[in-house]
Amino acid sequence: MPHMTPGKYKAQCTGHEYAESKTGKTYIACRFEVPTDEGAKFITWMGFFTEKTRERTFEALKYMGWD
Repeated sequence: MPHMTPGKYKAQCTGHEYAESKTGKTYIACRFEVPTDEGAKFITWMGFFTEKTRERTFEALKYMGWD
Protein backbone atom coordinates (compact mmCIF):
# COMPACT_ATOMS: atom_id res chain seq x y z
CA MET A 1 0.00 0.00 0.00
CA PRO A 2 1.42 3.42 -0.91
CA HIS A 3 2.40 5.57 2.04
CA MET A 4 0.68 8.90 2.62
CA THR A 5 1.87 11.57 5.00
CA PRO A 6 -0.75 12.05 7.73
CA GLY A 7 -2.81 15.20 7.22
CA LYS A 8 -5.95 16.59 5.62
CA TYR A 9 -6.56 16.00 1.93
CA LYS A 10 -9.34 16.79 -0.52
CA ALA A 11 -10.24 13.48 -2.08
CA GLN A 12 -12.71 12.71 -4.85
CA CYS A 13 -14.80 9.58 -5.03
CA THR A 14 -14.00 7.87 -8.33
CA GLY A 15 -16.35 4.93 -7.90
CA HIS A 16 -18.38 2.87 -5.50
CA GLU A 17 -19.81 -0.61 -5.14
CA TYR A 18 -22.86 -1.67 -3.17
CA ALA A 19 -22.68 -5.40 -2.50
CA GLU A 20 -22.97 -8.25 -0.03
CA SER A 21 -19.99 -9.90 1.66
CA LYS A 22 -19.43 -13.66 1.75
CA THR A 23 -20.87 -13.62 5.28
CA GLY A 24 -24.07 -11.93 4.09
CA LYS A 25 -23.35 -8.38 5.32
CA THR A 26 -24.41 -5.57 2.99
CA TYR A 27 -21.72 -2.93 2.46
CA ILE A 28 -20.67 -0.01 0.32
CA ALA A 29 -17.08 0.46 -0.82
CA CYS A 30 -16.04 3.92 -2.04
CA ARG A 31 -12.78 4.41 -3.93
CA PHE A 32 -11.11 7.80 -3.59
CA GLU A 33 -8.39 9.53 -5.56
CA VAL A 34 -6.26 11.67 -3.26
CA PRO A 35 -3.96 14.28 -4.83
CA THR A 36 -0.65 14.53 -2.96
CA ASP A 37 2.70 16.20 -3.56
CA GLU A 38 4.00 12.80 -4.65
CA GLY A 39 1.17 12.27 -7.15
CA ALA A 40 -2.30 10.75 -6.92
CA LYS A 41 -2.92 8.04 -4.34
CA PHE A 42 -5.99 5.81 -4.12
CA ILE A 43 -7.77 4.64 -1.00
CA THR A 44 -10.92 2.60 -0.41
CA TRP A 45 -13.39 3.24 2.40
CA MET A 46 -15.91 0.57 3.38
CA GLY A 47 -19.11 1.02 5.35
CA PHE A 48 -21.42 -1.75 6.47
CA PHE A 49 -25.21 -1.76 6.86
CA THR A 50 -25.64 -3.99 9.89
CA GLU A 51 -27.97 -3.00 12.72
CA LYS A 52 -24.98 -1.79 14.78
CA THR A 53 -23.16 0.08 11.99
CA ARG A 54 -25.92 1.40 9.71
CA GLU A 55 -26.30 4.80 11.43
CA ARG A 56 -22.53 5.49 11.40
CA THR A 57 -22.25 4.42 7.76
CA PHE A 58 -25.01 6.83 6.73
CA GLU A 59 -23.33 9.59 8.77
CA ALA A 60 -20.01 8.98 6.99
CA LEU A 61 -21.71 8.96 3.57
CA LYS A 62 -23.40 12.28 4.41
CA TYR A 63 -19.98 13.81 5.25
CA MET A 64 -18.78 12.57 1.86
CA GLY A 65 -21.57 14.52 0.16
CA TRP A 66 -24.14 11.80 -0.44
CA ASP A 67 -27.84 12.64 -0.13
